Amino acid sequence: MKVRVLTSAPRASSDHQYLTTFIVDDAVAIDAGCLGLHYAAGDGPRLEHVFITHAHIDHVCTLPLFLESASHHRNGPVRVYGSVETLRILREHLFNNRLWLDYDLLPDGGSHIDLIQVEAERTVKIGDLRITAVPVVHPIPTFGYVIENGSRTLVFGADSGPTDRIWEVARATRGLRAVFLECSLPNHLSELAARTGHLTPQLWIRELEKIPDGCAIVAVHIKPYHRQQVIAELAALADDRIQIAKPGSEYAF
Repeated sequence: MKVRVLTSAPRASSDHQYLTTFIVDDAVAIDAGCLGLHYAAGDGPRLEHVFITHAHIDHVCTLPLFLESASHHRNGPVRVYGSVETLRILREHLFNNRLWLDYDLLPDGGSHIDLIQVEAERTVKIGDLRITAVPVVHPIPTFGYVIENGSRTLVFGADSGPTDRIWEVARATRGLRAVFLECSLPNHLSELAARTGHLTPQLWIRELEKIPDGCAIVAVHIKPYHRQQVIAELAALADDRIQIAKPGSEYAF
């Protein structure tokens, strides 16, 4: 399985990850924080499926730009998947004819986008991929995703504080190869992490105990201002499974 971590802007060289998008096997996107910028610049793959973890702006802000660009290359709608709460937020606060178009009002019947509700632990099949949404712990409803391709499995933990169920689901799947796990804040901001539903390196200690041995653990969603401190604190955990995601890189598992 392949995962491309998109940079926050096309052809950017910074390791800072302001916006979140992952491309899995050139077939689906996880989140659309920077997806639209890459697609508009011609850097993105011709995707038809976008799975949204939650509706915070750094995960959805360029979705309209992606849909606008995709409409010039496709005859049918892009399929955007999310929880009922996430789709409601998108309809009410983004696709509302104020921040962006309400596609339901277009003469073509809204062919740019098809919003598809996914349910917790109900698997969706996209080609060879099996994608299972699992709720995680964040201030608004948020899904992490367990993605299987044959005997290989990846986990995208999404924005979340300490959680359990997604690791139970992951342990029950075959061939867990990698976990993309957020580590937003350094240890001295543990109270802020608790209030905002994020992880610190110290909180990783308990999460690492829940993740099966033998798979890579890729740190993502590190807040740019705290990046070097978070990296140093993760290194102090002395766990050789841990690696730091580099935006613009492609990972193969």
